[in-house]
Amino acid sequence: MKLVNFVNPYNFIPLGKQKAAAEEKEGTLTGVIEYSVYTKTPLFIPNTSNRTTFSVNTEEEHVSYDFFSYTDLSDTSKTYETDYASPVIPGSEIRGMLRSNYEILTNSCLSAIDDNVVLSKRTAETFQPGLIKKNADGSYDLYQAEDHLWRTKGENSQEDELHWKDNYYTRKCYRQKDLPEGSMVYFEREARGKKIKPLARNVSLEKGRRNQIGYLLKGEDGPVIETKGKKVNTQKHCGHIFTLGKACVEKRISLSGLKTALQEYEKNEEHPYTEYRKELKKFEESGTKEYFPVYYSKPTKHLMLSPACITREIYQNRLKDMVGSFNACKNRNHLCPACSLFGTIGKDFQVSSRIRFSDLLCEESRDPKSCYQEPVTLLPLSSPKLNNMEFYLKKPEDAWFWTYDYYVNADGRLVEYLPELNGRKFYWHQMNVTLPKGVKPTKLNMTIRPVREKVTFSGKLYFHKLTEKELNTLLWLLNAGEEGALEERGHGYKLGAAKPLGLGSIAIAVDRVCLRKLVRDEEAHTIRMEENTDFGCRGLVTEVEEELLQQFRKMTDFQAVKGKRVCYPTIREEQIADEELNGYEWFVANHKGYSHKKGTEVGMPNTRNDMYYQKYMKAMEPELQGTRTSGESGTPGHTGGTSQNGGGSRNSGNNRDKMPGKPKGNTQKGRK
Repeated sequence: MKLVNFVNPYNFIPLGKQKAAAEEKEGTLTGVIEYSVYTKTPLFIPNTSNRTTFSVNTEEEHVSYDFFSYTDLSDTSKTYETDYASPVIPGSEIRGMLRSNYEILTNSCLSAIDDNVVLSKRTAETFQPGLIKKNADGSYDLYQAEDHLWRTKGENSQEDELHWKDNYYTRKCYRQKDLPEGSMVYFEREARGKKIKPLARNVSLEKGRRNQIGYLLKGEDGPVIETKGKKVNTQKHCGHIFTLGKACVEKRISLSGLKTALQEYEKNEEHPYTEYRKELKKFEESGTKEYFPVYYSKPTKHLMLSPACITREIYQNRLKDMVGSFNACKNRNHLCPACSLFGTIGKDFQVSSRIRFSDLLCEESRDPKSCYQEPVTLLPLSSPKLNNMEFYLKKPEDAWFWTYDYYVNADGRLVEYLPELNGRKFYWHQMNVTLPKGVKPTKLNMTIRPVREKVTFSGKLYFHKLTEKELNTLLWLLNAGEEGALEERGHGYKLGAAKPLGLGSIAIAVDRVCLRKLVRDEEAHTIRMEENTDFGCRGLVTEVEEELLQQFRKMTDFQAVKGKRVCYPTIREEQIADEELNGYEWFVANHKGYSHKKGTEVGMPNTRNDMYYQKYMKAMEPELQGTRTSGESGTPGHTGGTSQNGGGSRNSGNNRDKMPGKPKGNTQKGRK
């Protein structure tokens, strides 16, 4: 499938070599910065007092928001198409945006990183059948097992189906109320050849003349697939009975990975393994149950366990392992510049912020209606997807495919490693934004009324006990390193919601800096605010690496991707309403298979070692790169970008782009 050219809306600015340390000395500068914000593209920040602000013709549940204001819109008995309140940018929005950018500019910590997020991804690898053995001391060992298919005449029937008949493969014979998940059963084995799974016949809880002992694994339904307008539940049609093999896979295993896999299914899939989880708990608590069925794989030294054979890989490495010194500050005596200035809360300490942001009021407040565009329904937006590893992870030098635990090199060899995240996430500026009209309102998108471009807001930033370096850095950051008329600025930031669609590009300019001074007169000491021209309004940045400064300037450049097609991953030249489906198709097409034994493409891969990415993202480079080049060994004449190291990481700063929700992903459980 052809992958069309596009620029992904987000990219990454690389981390520095080492997290910076805050100044040890306390500053003496206290005062206020007055500044203005100018919308270069439409801007949207929701007034969440009402989720159905506008009348939208749809049969589905659909949310609609007006722009943030001080007006209470909680009366849901009316709609507000003809009501216009003066728009307001909350100080918290500017604070979150500036903190994210201050962290970048000063090589500060990744304050928003989630230490506990589980990294996982659906894999093409087929996991192997196994049996968990519970030892007398309460520990667990894992043994190989042989998988037998059990097919009956239908749901809750234990009578064997011996002949091929109509609908043979659509019968849900794995649904057995009288046989819980993991039940020990007796049966007769029917061999079908070396490469074909044997069948289980005459299955019962009673031994009788049955000569085989096994453990039942039922699992869940397969995915719901829409074919010719009809939704069909496919794939899953029989049960599995595991018999104990001779080889021990691993001694003294932990069941925590299996429990994590079950939790991930519960979060990401429509049909969590409820019965499997319940019976696993009984197995752990029981003193009589000796074995429990499971699927396993061991691509590295870390064992992976799952209730399904085509499943999710649960990775051992965590984001905190990959960012090294850039983990969130955990000691009040060893803070980064951003935590020292903006404040932070640790496990057993807290540091107060030395800056405070007022709300920003609209200068066109006398005529609020002139500030707005007409309400518009957006294309669907969703949350960051860390399992898109070709975007979020730096490409190892000789890798064709890579994950959070391992990569596959050009020889098809699997290599265990600790990956590098490509940096801090940002969104490219998209000028001349035209939101598509006629988007169908659904439960997956939202209708909004944004503020139009060329609207000015003004606000204040109060600071307390800053050093000269901190104040200069803050002033430089607010101005994005520029001087001149606000409307003509060439650099700025992204604010608010719908950044991937081009909304939220703003320019900022410092208007005035006032310092608080203690003045002694004849009668008493007084404190007053005086405008200070020593600092100017631009500020200075010192001790910033030249490479980082150049990257920051590129990231904030309004014209960095001028003339390029900016959109989420797509296999189509045109936009479609279901961008989530479109993106899913792109990532499926990007995951190609290559047989290293045959030296040819194999379409969809069946094993990890045959996987490769067609394209990947390199930090700070708008266009995607080609993973394989024509000069690599064993590679057909595939041309593309370079295979040098590139970029990718986590989400930084405020992220409102996930409202109101996200569509379900692929729900295939993967057992046929």
